[in-house]
Amino acid sequence: MSDKVFRDPLYNYIAFDRGRDGWLIDLIDCPEVQRLRRIHQLGVSNFTYPGADHTRFAHSLGVTHLMKLVLEHLERSNDAEKIKNARQALLATALLHDVGHGPFSHLFEPCLGIKHEHWSIAVVRDESSAVHKVLKREGAYLPDHVADLIDAGNTKHPSWQRALMSSQLDVDRLDYLRRDSLFTGAGYGHFDWHRLLTTVQYDDAGRDLVWPEKSALAIEEYIFARYYM
Repeated sequence: MSDKVFRDPLYNYIAFDRGRDGWLIDLIDCPEVQRLRRIHQLGVSNFTYPGADHTRFAHSLGVTHLMKLVLEHLERSNDAEKIKNARQALLATALLHDVGHGPFSHLFEPCLGIKHEHWSIAVVRDESSAVHKVLKREGAYLPDHVADLIDAGNTKHPSWQRALMSSQLDVDRLDYLRRDSLFTGAGYGHFDWHRLLTTVQYDDAGRDLVWPEKSALAIEEYIFARYYM
């Protein structure tokens, strides 16, 4: 069965296996996700940076791609069963973490006084939404698991799961720093993202994620990218 492939300026090709991840392709096709094609990642920054017209949809695909890569790495090098049990929830969270964004992204939040994460959680939990129906089809537990992971303050699930999606070094930031740098034309925002994804491992207790000393330079580059961007 052929992959579902998206052409992306950062990663060249983003591919999802129609067999193993057919459910994820169904999630991408949901109207709540497709509407992100019309929402600019950087609000009205394209008035100053004419090239910055990239979308929340492209970013969400990129984050999902990075999540898939880091899960494949952890699956190969660590506890495969641990990844298997959380894989769907983590991939869905990567795709849906920004599904609650309104027009012009973060600029819209003060209008209603509600953060986009709350809307994302509401969409995931709403039994009438297409994304909820796809998630529930895959597992009755899945909508709640995804909603919990979108909520950065929720500590119900293991910290390594939360860290992949919402921490000081997560797949969300790895994508938007490089994507925003590319489309704004900024000369900074570059770091060895691939090393960060392929050297991360569990700590001795198996609860948190850590990086070895050999990744120090890549982490330093990442910190500077965050500072300048």
